[in-house]
Amino acid sequence: MSYPEEVVKLMKDRFPFRDLRERLAFCDDAGMLIRNTDEITRQEISALSYMVAREKDPLHPGLLEENIKGWPGWRFAHNTFDTREKLSLACGTTLDRVYVELTAKMWTGVPPIEVGTGPCKELKFTGDEVDLTMIPVMLSGEFDSTPHFLSNLLNNRDPETGWQNLANRRIHLKGKNRGVIDLVPGQQDSVIFMKYAMMGKPMPCITMNGVEPLTYICCALKAPAGFAELEFWGAVTGRPLEVVASETHKEIYTPSHAEIVLEGDVHPWEREMEGPFSEYMGYYCPLAVRIVNRITTVTMREDPIYYQFYFGVTPSEGDAIGNFVSELAAFKDLRDKLGPLVTAVRALDYGVGMIIQVDKNVIKGIPGIHKHTAPLARITMGPAWNHVAWIVDTDTNIWDDRDILRAMCHKMMGDKDIDFIRYSADSRLHPAARWEFPEDDTLCCFTIMDCTEPPPPHDMWYRRGQALPPRAALEEMEKKYPNIYKKK
Repeated sequence: MSYPEEVVKLMKDRFPFRDLRERLAFCDDAGMLIRNTDEITRQEISALSYMVAREKDPLHPGLLEENIKGWPGWRFAHNTFDTREKLSLACGTTLDRVYVELTAKMWTGVPPIEVGTGPCKELKFTGDEVDLTMIPVMLSGEFDSTPHFLSNLLNNRDPETGWQNLANRRIHLKGKNRGVIDLVPGQQDSVIFMKYAMMGKPMPCITMNGVEPLTYICCALKAPAGFAELEFWGAVTGRPLEVVASETHKEIYTPSHAEIVLEGDVHPWEREMEGPFSEYMGYYCPLAVRIVNRITTVTMREDPIYYQFYFGVTPSEGDAIGNFVSELAAFKDLRDKLGPLVTAVRALDYGVGMIIQVDKNVIKGIPGIHKHTAPLARITMGPAWNHVAWIVDTDTNIWDDRDILRAMCHKMMGDKDIDFIRYSADSRLHPAARWEFPEDDTLCCFTIMDCTEPPPPHDMWYRRGQALPPRAALEEMEKKYPNIYKKK
């Protein structure tokens, strides 16, 4: 898409955004924020977020709720970065440049700088003062049992190396000072947790809410072990992020301008049930035993703004950021391994599906090389998530669903352009997964669909290129179109 010039100029003038409030002010000035003063419930926010994510305009406004029923004085922001176009602006660039610009800076960093204090410490609650129910945490799905914190960033510290790892983790609210946390086996924070468990100690951890979107992006990326995610924030912005030491665990830091900070410990010997929860697969996850996170201290800004993604049937804000970081990771990995062959990557449903665009001139020179892209991208995205891939060439607009379907109609034959990798890893959350083993392992059939132009001598229909209007006329009409075809 082409961005309005005034929006791009405003972004360049304001970037980097120091905190969520600066980002919301930018959205407001760019016409991308609605301040809703009508009374609204938490359940209605969930429904509203679901509906807003389906708006056709990729720069549609997000919302700042200023009248939440039962939570006077609180504000709740949502849907302010629920598209790739908005996320690109949050990175200081536009969609046509973001993947090349950001992957060129992975994995370089500018370390955060510690400051004495910050706005996140304007209010402090300890001991019996801690009450997580004072925060207007949203219920995403109709059958969610109790609310979940869904936009909290968890920071934990490796007891052996001192490395601090951040990731987006959900916390199922269980009481005034406790929740259960979903640590995914094999992920970096789970590995750190197991080190504490082997020592027989609780894991100190900090979770924070209400940061500007680039921080969420940095912490959601699949960074190499030992790499501090907030250093990537510095690489993208060209300046260090200001952080402060936590009240409880001085060795663990948090962005100084976060809206809400929860400090506590994850106890390896305590378990409670979590669920049901409306997962990114579009269905509810079952009840599961999770580890307990006990909160001992809460700090926050005065007049705090709570931020939460909606999760569930896509499109959603949680899905948008998951797709975006999956695309960044896969694009970098494929370009590093295969060079200019890969021109773009698009993730669907948090990476369950992916579309890989390849340069048709390269594949003509090395027929069949493009079929290596899908298994490589699957490893990067995570084989337990991704189970279907479409490969298209540069005649197909990877961001246009109609173009994707047209490529499937005209460039794919079922008997020769579909490949399978059977008995491949899958997620237990996927409704089509095959449960075949008593230990509850799940399997899938990884499917690859080749929707690229056939190689010679079978490319007769494609040799003159796509049937489009004259190129010079198209280029001229790109300039004139907004003035000729005005929306009423």
